Amino acid sequence: MKERILYHTLDNLHLVDSTIDESDSYSFLQYYYTENYLHYRYSYPDVYSIEEISTLVKNFCLFHARIKDLQGNLFSSPVPLETFRYLMMPDQSYSSYYAVHRKSGYVVEGYYWSNGMIYQVRQDSDTDFDIHQIVLFVDPYTKNLYQYP
Repeated sequence: MKERILYHTLDNLHLVDSTIDESDSYSFLQYYYTENYLHYRYSYPDVYSIEEISTLVKNFCLFHARIKDLQGNLFSSPVPLETFRYLMMPDQSYSSYYAVHRKSGYVVEGYYWSNGMIYQVRQDSDTDFDIHQIVLFVDPYTKNLYQYP
């Protein structure tokens, strides 16, 4: 039987389970914005088109994403350190995504690597969902090395 590899991109993010719970996912995203303010931010729809951001995200996920080991060495990895997901409510608070009787809201989900992160905000639906926002963060070293815009 041929082994299949799952590439962690936005195309299949909704199919991958979160590695941290909703509360920690919400806190992680807030913390990331605060602690990584020097990282370069690429986003749809306010700056880039859906095609442009999709290209940047795929290139990052497949070719430029890195994880750091305990000695501080960076290694290429198509598998992120964390996958996060929570349900964002209209008042910007969070709710449980995996609840049996889910509240209505928007799904915030993403991947995190040592040198960057991606996340998307989408309609709460299993298929044919509308994407409202996509954000890619890249550290300065990766931006310069791979010549991101």
